[in-house]
Amino acid sequence: MVYLVVEKNKIITIIKSRENFCFLNVRNSSHSRTCLPENVCKFLFHCYSYVYVALMSMIAGLRHLHLYEREYKHSSEYALNLRMQE
Repeated sequence: MVYLVVEKNKIITIIKSRENFCFLNVRNSSHSRTCLPENVCKFLFHCYSYVYVALMSMIAGLRHLHLYEREYKHSSEYALNLRMQE
């Protein structure tokens, strides 16, 4: 919960919940609100940086695995074709 307190012509913002603060940061950001993956990544980065890093590491690992499997399959098919031609 966010409270505004006025003391001697100063406005002080009191933040009671980290989740609300993070949500406000994401909601008030300059990026578009229509791109869901972008908003999810911004939310995770602002609020749960460890989760964000773990998620990005998992995505990078899966992409690397997919590229490795595709390269391995291509090279094994090539080797099989060479053996069959001999």
